[in-house]
Amino acid sequence: MVAETHHNSASSTAIDSDSIARRHVLLGTAFLLLAGFLTLMQFLKGVFPAFLDGLGFWTYGRLRPMATAVTVFGWLTPTLIGAAYYLVPRLSGAPLRFRKLAAFNVWYLAGVVLLGTGAVGLGAGDGFELFEFPPWADVLLLVGLIVPAVVVTATLRYRSNVAPPASLLYTAAAIVWLPVIAAVSNLPGLNPVGISLLSSFTTAAVHYLWIVGAALGISLYLVPQLTEQPLFSEQTARIGFWTLALAGGASGYSRFTHGPAPDWLETTAIVLGLVLVVVAITAFGNATATVGGRWDLVQSSVPLRFALAATALLPVPIVLSALAGFRSVASIIGLTAWWDGTSFFLLFGIGGWIAAAFIYAALPRMLGRDLFDDHLAEWHLRLTMIGVMSTSAFLWLTGLIAGFTWTGGTYSGAYVNTGDGFAQTLDAVSLLQSLTLVGVVITFIGQLVHGYVIYRTITSGTPIAHEILVPAEADGE
Repeated sequence: MVAETHHNSASSTAIDSDSIARRHVLLGTAFLLLAGFLTLMQFLKGVFPAFLDGLGFWTYGRLRPMATAVTVFGWLTPTLIGAAYYLVPRLSGAPLRFRKLAAFNVWYLAGVVLLGTGAVGLGAGDGFELFEFPPWADVLLLVGLIVPAVVVTATLRYRSNVAPPASLLYTAAAIVWLPVIAAVSNLPGLNPVGISLLSSFTTAAVHYLWIVGAALGISLYLVPQLTEQPLFSEQTARIGFWTLALAGGASGYSRFTHGPAPDWLETTAIVLGLVLVVVAITAFGNATATVGGRWDLVQSSVPLRFALAATALLPVPIVLSALAGFRSVASIIGLTAWWDGTSFFLLFGIGGWIAAAFIYAALPRMLGRDLFDDHLAEWHLRLTMIGVMSTSAFLWLTGLIAGFTWTGGTYSGAYVNTGDGFAQTLDAVSLLQSLTLVGVVITFIGQLVHGYVIYRTITSGTPIAHEILVPAEADGE
């Protein structure tokens, strides 16, 4: 496949892969604003429990899974699928297959997410973390996630390169892993121990195999493209890929150290959590080595700054998650807000920054319009970096202090953190909860800026050359 450029004077009625990718990205941006709002409401209820009291739809126990579902499946999933539809034809040299099905599926997926989220808000959720939709919505969601896997794998059958580049390997694998994770999450007939094991696996798998995997595939494509330099080391990137495949889901049980699983499983999860650090190191090393000393280019390219922010900060949640799995550490922070901080960083930080990097780099080419305002895009980066990093830091600190109050009260015999005694923990972390809310507000403002930039790009962006993919064999015809 090669890319040709045409001026944006007329639109084609044919369904091409870039138009499908564009629809996914724009839908994801709309869901981002909803995800940011629901997340803000979730943290607002954490600080002011009486807010909207008496309205079941807005209780904390329903807001949390609703916000998570819209974030993962309404915003990040369509956006990353759209990125895959953009990257796979360019990296494989094969035209996207089943384009009509892919074009229909984006609206189908949006409908399923809205129906499933609404059902959770009405109290019909099944309580399974991340996949909390009722069973009928889980099945519909699984169908919507299978379609991109079928489209991508069918396309790769016709690829022109024998050995796929690492960016294609990450992207295609993430697309295939996602429906497998969704299918596994619905295994029937499990006892409580089996459910906790399964939940730990699927939660880690969504975070690492899906979101981080797809994000690294996009980063490995964007950084060389934006710097006009070859990737520093394909071999190192492949090492990171196989490490991610090995440890991405299996490391998840470190969240439940001291739980009902046997000791050997806890030890395995701890070791694999440390192994995941290799993924972060290879990603960061490859990105910075590819850039080399061209930091002037980094200063002039907003998408490149977003991509480098994600790869540079990826070690933070991975290292903290690995350390949290150790038994001595888990005895303090296990089952606290510590893990919420890690999840927030991975979703709104790593996933959000890579999604923005792709959108700011590729959407102008797909639309045939220049980005509306680079300065506003820079403010999007600044605000979300401040918001995400402060929110996660306060959540990590909240988990640490809450854990110390639990153990301190128990060891000293001064109080027991159940019933009325739980007020001891709430008093200790009340200020941190308020500061966390401030971080979420800043993050949401950054997301609103992002939505405004995209809207104005669509409606007011300066017309530029429009990139269109055409088969390489069509040259000269």
